[in-house]
Amino acid sequence: MKRNYLILLLMTVMTILVMLSLLWHKGPLPSREEVNETLKELAISLHQGQPLQEGIRSAINRATNPRLKKAWENVLKLVSQGYSLSRAMSTHRDVFPTDLISAILKGELKGNVDAALIQYTAQFER
Repeated sequence: MKRNYLILLLMTVMTILVMLSLLWHKGPLPSREEVNETLKELAISLHQGQPLQEGIRSAINRATNPRLKKAWENVLKLVSQGYSLSRAMSTHRDVFPTDLISAILKGELKGNVDAALIQYTAQFER
């Protein structure tokens, strides 16, 4: 019986170490400020009439955090495959907050993603 508990404990510790290793390899989470800077870049591009994919490329170029950059690169890939912006960003809930994704979805439904992004980022500058 004692041996079973030791095996279970060892397996639990190994699982935790593997999970921590996976999280560590993704890199540190970006700050809200940096996420917002990339969102502003996307909003400006869209407001100027650039296609969504070009706006996402602008966000990629603005990102300095490796995890944020990779998330934007994946969003670009998914949008290029036909996903909506909100759906593509929802695959990175660790980087893009749920309230942001909801704001973008509302913007998509109303046809004003740029305004939704500007309004979302403005609430953190007050």
